[in-house]
This record gives sequence, structure tokens and C-alpha cells, in this order.
Amino acid sequence: MTSNTISYNPPGPTTGATPNYTPTLTNTLNLTSSTARVTTYLRSNSSVSVGGQLDVKAAGAGVTTVNISLPVGSDFSNIYQAGGNAIALTGTGSIQGTIQANIASNTLELTYNALDTTTRTFMFTALYEII
Repeated sequence: MTSNTISYNPPGPTTGATPNYTPTLTNTLNLTSSTARVTTYLRSNSSVSVGGQLDVKAAGAGVTTVNISLPVGSDFSNIYQAGGNAIALTGTGSIQGTIQANIASNTLELTYNALDTTTRTFMFTALYEII
């Protein structure tokens, strides 16, 4: 009689620092300044999850857009190849923003409706495909 044995050696815990980068920001619409903070990311096969904070100062009330560089390059062909959200707390509530792929610049595009010219700190998360 022949015996079949299956063995599995799961990988051990990983050690070391979480991957991080400081993104390059591009003020696209209605911004006077933006400052990136160190941002973390995690790559899993052909997907990348990104999370961090950035400070933005709008030129005035209205739609505002900033582009965020990627830690791992991608060649987007559709805006839905990235998605996420952002939030900035105010004294009386919060401002929400959306994140999608920018196919012209291969960046993450954060869009929100600015209330005024106050500098806001946005916390954001996004997931995108490596194309």
C-alpha cells in the first residue's frame, strides 16, 4: 500500500518596516499649496493599497483637485482602476473627498469640495491596479 503525504510549510512572520514613500503632489484645480506626508503602502500581486495624510490649501470655495503620485507605477486606461476616499475634519464636521485614477498622468486624483481657503489635513486610503 502506498501512502500519500501532503506537507505545507507556511511562511513565517515578516519583520522590518512597512513600505512607505513620500508622494509627489500636483496642484491640479483650485489649490494654492499642498504638502505630502510619509505614506504607507502594501502591494499584493497586481494591487496596491495606499494610506496616508496630506495638507492642502484651496484658493477658494469650490471643486478642488490634487494628484498623488504612486509608490508602484501603473499605466491606467480607465478611472475606475483606482478608488478610494479621503476625509478632513473641520471644527464643525468633516469634508469628504473621492479618489480615482487619473489616466493622463497615471496618478491618484483626489477631488473634494473646498469650503474656504483654510489649510486642511486629509487622511486617505486608496486601492489601485498595477496595469
